[in-house]
Amino acid sequence: MTGRGEAMDCDTIRERGIADEYLAGRLPPEEAEAYEEHYFGCDRCLEELQFRKALAAELREHGEELFAGEIVQERAAEARSGGVASDRARRGWFSLPDWLTSPRPAWGLAAAAAVALLVVVVLNGRGPDQAERLRDLWTPVAYPYVAAELRGGADLTAFEQGMEHYQAGRYGEAAALLARHVETESEDHEALFYLGVSRLLSEEPETAVGDLERARRLVPSSKLYLWHLAQAELEAERPDDAERHLRELTVSGGAFAEEAARLLAEMEGVR
Repeated sequence: MTGRGEAMDCDTIRERGIADEYLAGRLPPEEAEAYEEHYFGCDRCLEELQFRKALAAELREHGEELFAGEIVQERAAEARSGGVASDRARRGWFSLPDWLTSPRPAWGLAAAAAVALLVVVVLNGRGPDQAERLRDLWTPVAYPYVAAELRGGADLTAFEQGMEHYQAGRYGEAAALLARHVETESEDHEALFYLGVSRLLSEEPETAVGDLERARRLVPSSKLYLWHLAQAELEAERPDDAERHLRELTVSGGAFAEEAARLLAEMEGVR
């Protein structure tokens, strides 16, 4: 429990369902004050609180209309079981906080069954698309580079010049030179990787996805390439692909598994 005067953080708020407790008026005064101090300075938590308020208002005003079909089905199931909620209702319904369902107990379970539909209704015209919200969860950063002289081999002038720009944070210039390099060295997976990262950081995520997919095809075992591919997919508003690759990283363990699990948790919070 958060003590008197102790600051709250985003993880604590989500793990303990603080937003729901706050809206239900169940937080002790000192915790309510700590939560307010947090969300006044945290755009993400403030947006989540506003979303939950909007969701509650939508349920109260339009719940019976939105879920009329589900209400009929649920009441029929209860009638068949002698007034007892069906096994499906007991085991399968998504659990909404009671501050959402208590104003309309007749359709509380139906609302839970169709919560995905309601999310669309609430967000329509009130905020960014879900894919944009997911994209905004994570900010890609430049992966460190080991100097070109350690690679050896073919003439890497364009590569070396590109990596000088990369190290200086000039990702657009880096991408142009690295693209020139891979035109002749199409199986240089390292160059393809840094080209993809450069394009990702130059706000060209769709193109970056293609580069990183090519790099990964050349080295399928690379967790480094897969991690950056997932980030590019998230930035390109392809959350399903990103989620699939992040889950692959968490299952495989090792490098990036912890970061992938953390990003997946953030994505679940938005959805």
